[in-house]
Amino acid sequence: MRFLKSSSAIFSIGEEEIVATREFLHSKDLHCFPDGTLGILKEDRNTIIFASNNAIARLEGSFDVPFQQVESNILLEKPKRKYNYIGGGPIYFDKHSNTLLLFYHAEYHPHGIRKFYSTLGIAYSNDLGHHFFDLGECVTPNITFKEASKMDKQIEVCGGAILPCQKYLYIYYVDYTKTGERGFAVSRAKITDVITAAQQGSLSEWNKYHKRTFSESGLGGNFTPIIRSQKFTWPHVIYSKYLKQFILIYTTFNNLFLSFSSDALTWEKPTMIVTQGENPKEEFFYPTLVSLENDPVFLVGREFWVYYTHSQIGRWHRWDDAKWVRRKIICK
Repeated sequence: MRFLKSSSAIFSIGEEEIVATREFLHSKDLHCFPDGTLGILKEDRNTIIFASNNAIARLEGSFDVPFQQVESNILLEKPKRKYNYIGGGPIYFDKHSNTLLLFYHAEYHPHGIRKFYSTLGIAYSNDLGHHFFDLGECVTPNITFKEASKMDKQIEVCGGAILPCQKYLYIYYVDYTKTGERGFAVSRAKITDVITAAQQGSLSEWNKYHKRTFSESGLGGNFTPIIRSQKFTWPHVIYSKYLKQFILIYTTFNNLFLSFSSDALTWEKPTMIVTQGENPKEEFFYPTLVSLENDPVFLVGREFWVYYTHSQIGRWHRWDDAKWVRRKIICK
């Protein structure tokens, strides 16, 4: 294990472990898995994992062997809009109402798959994710579909990482200004409002963080980046009760970084935890921080895991060889 130090924590990171080879994932009809941030639910002794696979994939089993039951192609039922791609991802489960929310990444391809425009939406399930029904878009970029099309620019909002924080649900993503500049952004809504609206088949209001307040509409509103970076992508955020800090992980394609925060908005200088070797195409992508505890993607203790894909050829060819891997992180 390697020991690393940030401004807020000293931690060690273990060697890479293979969760599943690409050949094994192909055998399970998981040809593009996991194409985004994971959603994980503990139900009795089972671990249920959701992730994109050119649709919604649902795995069920133990924490270390999650492939005992595989549904590789769950389609969104009664979609509000017509997209070229929908996949998900991150979840929030309300035990009281048995409502499972899935936050999906949706794409339009006006200029082909490599110049897509993406948004974030919510779907709900009352049978632990065997069926999902669309509620609609909750967050759209500041730059509109029409404006992005004129610029011939890819708009990648990423996976919509979800974090319960006090009485709110925070959703972390990448937003774009009218001129195409990108930054790490966050929007939020009251948890009670989100659940109540979902039970009625509708959406509550989401508001983007802008100028130190959550004052802008989640649908196309202005935003203030909490991290400015042209390479930053696919963030995921959890809370460590051991450190009493929020932890952010993200990728720049070739490297993985951790950062820490006391308020989930102001982040310290990031620490690189995984970096490429001599191969410039080597890629580490779609990271998710995962706990062994009851809240496997929201609340962690001293030890937790980072799951991600590892490809030698990367980018648009990653699904030819990307392994699904993990590393253990232990805080001092």
